[in-house]
Amino acid sequence: MAVKEAAVRDLEKIQLSLVRLHALLAQEPMSITDRHRVDTYFDAFASDLVGLEEFLRGMRTVMPE
Repeated sequence: MAVKEAAVRDLEKIQLSLVRLHALLAQEPMSITDRHRVDTYFDAFASDLVGLEEFLRGMRTVMPE
């Protein structure tokens, strides 16, 4: 399933980009409340991406009838 594998690779790239972006934002001065919100958003988004990646990896190929 080349499409599924490409999607998983793209999700992995997005995850790496998020980690880099989060690290850049961590260097910026902001209030504790803003920091917490940023961290919460990144954690939630990363969790969703990981869930989607795991779902795609676990999908079975279904043959058309």
